[in-house]
This record gives sequence, C-alpha cells and structure tokens, in this order.
Amino acid sequence: MDVQELLYQMFMSNHRFTRPSDEARSRSVWTATARSKSKHMLYNVRKNARRVCQIPDPTLWRERTPTWMRRDY
Repeated sequence: MDVQELLYQMFMSNHRFTRPSDEARSRSVWTATARSKSKHMLYNVRKNARRVCQIPDPTLWRERTPTWMRRDY
C-alpha cells in the first residue's frame, strides 16, 4: 500500500459518510488538500534549507532534510 492510500485510510478510520457520493467527494477533496499542504510544506523546507545553508546550489542542501521525511523519499 502506498503512503497516500495509507494516509487516506487513516483519515477514513475517523470519519463516516451517509452516502457513497459523499465518500467519493471526500476522497477528491482530501487528495487536493493533501497535495496543496505537502507542496507548501516542501516549499518551506527548501526555503529554510536555503536560509540556513546560505548556498544557492540545492544539491548541497541534502544534509538539511526534514526529520519527518524518510530518507528514501
């Protein structure tokens, strides 16, 4: 199971919908929100790494990876 599916299943374990169409819509909204939030989080990580390292080359920021992100990602 990929990470996105696992996170959505965790979300669904706390929420219930009365109509199947609501559940389908929730998946669409959840996916859009997750994409937006993760894009914003990664932008902040890059911005902070650039500020801390003070080096313009992004390949040299790798030692500044966030603690919450797995190394293989």
